[in-house]
Amino acid sequence: MPGAAATQQTTVVAGLQVGLGTRSAASEVIQLQGDFSQTGNPLDLTIQGQGFFQVLLPNGQTAYTPGGKLSYDGQGNLVDQDGDAVQPGITIPTGATSITVGSDGTVSVTLAGQTAAQQVGSLQLALFNNPGGLNSTGSNLFLQTTASGDPVVGTPGGSGRAGQHCAGHAGAVERQRSHRIREYDCGATII
Repeated sequence: MPGAAATQQTTVVAGLQVGLGTRSAASEVIQLQGDFSQTGNPLDLTIQGQGFFQVLLPNGQTAYTPGGKLSYDGQGNLVDQDGDAVQPGITIPTGATSITVGSDGTVSVTLAGQTAAQQVGSLQLALFNNPGGLNSTGSNLFLQTTASGDPVVGTPGGSGRAGQHCAGHAGAVERQRSHRIREYDCGATII
């Protein structure tokens, strides 16, 4: 190392410095609106604008996902593609012949032998002041952090901050939404 003592009377004027290359300084997930792909499945949902669906993880934590590829499990609970229950919980009754999801998040079903649909629940979307501060856990799931702030939860297309910025669309999925950006610290200063 330059300036280090080689012996008691000599100083090294040049030397090898190891580890002064680049290092990762920050990594951020940028949430961008992806293209929609029509599927025809009424439980494939997209969010137009900002927002996240809420799901309950097996450990009891609430996670947030922009992915709306939903289905229902053996008990009729509305779940995401990993089987995590959508929050607030919505149950599709046995014998439902059709399911519709309105742009306001209203989930309705038509039962066998009936002509009129009945509402069984309503999806809510969450917004964050700083979505880049969410902790990505993989599988398109994010956890709230101090940096993201608390979620603002509301009805899609309704009044309030959450409703003004997002609306749901049934029968389509979003192809790509998140991009990871990494910032490197090169240790250089320009004067």
